Amino acid sequence: MIGRLATCLPLMLESGYSARNFQDHQDAMQKLFGPFDKLAPVPELLEIAVDLQGRLFKAGIGRSVGVADLIVAAHALHYRGEGAAVTIVHYDADYDRLARVAPELCTQWLVPRGSL
Repeated sequence: MIGRLATCLPLMLESGYSARNFQDHQDAMQKLFGPFDKLAPVPELLEIAVDLQGRLFKAGIGRSVGVADLIVAAHALHYRGEGAAVTIVHYDADYDRLARVAPELCTQWLVPRGSL
């Protein structure tokens, strides 16, 4: 089932980083994220993200996932733990590596890998 779309702070900041000026930033935030629900950062994300990074190191792939992707995954796991059905829809192999060490993380490729 497809539900509502949501975003979180790391995705918004990464998108905002490419703005050329203030108006471009404002337009991007409204057009890209205006209609989305926002998964707010909470203190528990710290422990979840550090745990995920530790799992990657335990699996021998510690530096294979970037910081922003760890924080996005932490958001998904936190809100999933609160009863929301959260799936990360992506085009990024980092989420495959995260799902390998955190099977409770739900991920789905936006389109098949290599098709874009």
